[in-house]
Amino acid sequence: MPYIQNSLGFLFDAILGFYVLVILLRLVFQYCSADHRNPLSIMIIRFTEAPLRIFRRFIPQMFGIDVACFVFALTVAMIQFALVMGVSGYPIKIAAITFLALSDILSTLVWIVIIAILVAAIMSWFMRSYHPVLYLAVQISEPMLRPFRKIIPTLGGLDLSPIIAFFVLNLILRLVVAPLGDFGRLLMFG
Repeated sequence: MPYIQNSLGFLFDAILGFYVLVILLRLVFQYCSADHRNPLSIMIIRFTEAPLRIFRRFIPQMFGIDVACFVFALTVAMIQFALVMGVSGYPIKIAAITFLALSDILSTLVWIVIIAILVAAIMSWFMRSYHPVLYLAVQISEPMLRPFRKIIPTLGGLDLSPIIAFFVLNLILRLVVAPLGDFGRLLMFG
C-alpha cells in the first residue's frame, strides 16, 4: 500500500508543481513585460488564462503586480501540499500548508530569476542572433541586474552584476524562503 501512496504523492507533486511553475512563469513574464508573441509566452498564457480569469474577478492588480496570478499560484500550491500530505497520511493543517506553499512559491520565483540570469549569461557568449529562449532569459534577468549595473561598473567589458545578483538571490533563499519553509514544517510536524 505505501507504493500506491508514494506514487500518488509523486503524481500530485509533479503535475501540480509543474502547473505552479507555469503560473509563476506567467507572473514573471508579466512583471518583466516579456514578449507576449514568444511561443513559450503564448503556451503559458493558454494554459493559465481560463482559471486566472476567475481570480481576476475578485483580486485587483496592485503596484504593477498581478496579485490574482500570485494568489492563483498560492492556491494551486496549497492544493498540491494538501494532496501530498493527505495521501502520505499526515494531518492537513491549513496554516502549515500555507507557509509551505508560500515558501515553495518564493523559492520557485527566485530560481526562475537565477536560471534566467545564468541562461542569459551563458547564451550571450555563444549566440549573437535572436533566439526565443535567450530573449526571454534576458527580459527576465534585466530587471534584477539593472540596479546592480548602476552600482557596479563593468570592468574592461566584464559585467559583474550577475555574480552580485546570484549572491543577493542566494541570501533571499537563505534568509527569507528557508525560514518560511521551516516554520511551515514546524507547524505541520511540531
